[in-house]
Amino acid sequence: MPYNQGMKKKGLLLISLIFVLTGCEQAITLPDMGEIEEGVGAGAEAASEALSTAMQEAREKMEEIAESDFADSAEEESSRGILTSKEDIQLTAVDSKGTYSFIYAGETFTAIYTTDNWKIKDSYKITNYSDITMICEALSDEHQIHGLDRESYRTPDDMAFEWQQHNIAYELLPEDNDWKKHAKDVDIDPKDQGKTFFEMYEERAGN
Repeated sequence: MPYNQGMKKKGLLLISLIFVLTGCEQAITLPDMGEIEEGVGAGAEAASEALSTAMQEAREKMEEIAESDFADSAEEESSRGILTSKEDIQLTAVDSKGTYSFIYAGETFTAIYTTDNWKIKDSYKITNYSDITMICEALSDEHQIHGLDRESYRTPDDMAFEWQQHNIAYELLPEDNDWKKHAKDVDIDPKDQGKTFFEMYEERAGN
């Protein structure tokens, strides 16, 4: 089997992940590209195995870093939220087409509702988990979003988790990464319920 586009995508994703980890100043040992090229020369199966191993190691390390850093951050920030209730954000319908505005830290944000989807523009600017949960509670009161099973409904805390995953992706991905531009605006929908940022990134990268 030749070195195809799917294998190329994995290689590019691996390189991207290495840059991410380097940017976080975290040490990780992965097969270098010379080893991968040698594997390709020896046979497609060896190359595929090398890439698969590298991807798994990168994934585990990135999730370990993210979980550690953001668990500490969430715990530290939980007592420093500026919201006392969901009413503080003054969620207001701007039009009859699903556009809403709300206020946070003196800045006006836009939230757009379409069927089973809340898009919050520039969501990366809001990082306090407690406040994010209150904002999600206000949004859910206005329009609920179905869960992955399409029967249950997502809870404010569940929605906040997805928002946080987008924030993680926005912080960790390199500036020139295409998905970083999408991560700045969270889309809360059924299909991404409970997924980590890496799982969402892999899906959008076509892996």
